[in-house]
Amino acid sequence: TCEIPEVLIESEKKRAPDLSQGQAEKRVISSLVLREIGKIENIKVSDEEIKEETDRFLKQYPLPAEQAGDIESAKNQLDPERLKEYIKDAITHEKTFQLLENLNK
Repeated sequence: TCEIPEVLIESEKKRAPDLSQGQAEKRVISSLVLREIGKIENIKVSDEEIKEETDRFLKQYPLPAEQAGDIESAKNQLDPERLKEYIKDAITHEKTFQLLENLNK
C-alpha cells in the first residue's frame, strides 16, 4: 500500500462533503492513477477542447435568473485558472477512460 497525503483526501472531502474517509481515498487514488496513465500514454487536451467544455460548464452554472446563460457573469464568479485545470483534468480522465475501454475490446 501507499501513503496518500492527507491534504489530498481533505481536499476531496471538501469538494464532496458527504464522502466517507474511505470513499475520498478511493477517489484520490483513482484520480492519481488516471493522471499517471494519461502521462504515460501522452494524452493531450487542446486549448479548444478546454474552451468548449468550459463554455458548456458555464452555461449550466447556477446564476440568478437575470444572468442565466450569461457566460461572462459566470466567469466572474469563478477562479478561471482553477476551472481550467478542473476541466483539463476531466477531459484527460475521459480520454484515458476511452483509451482503456478500447484496449479491452
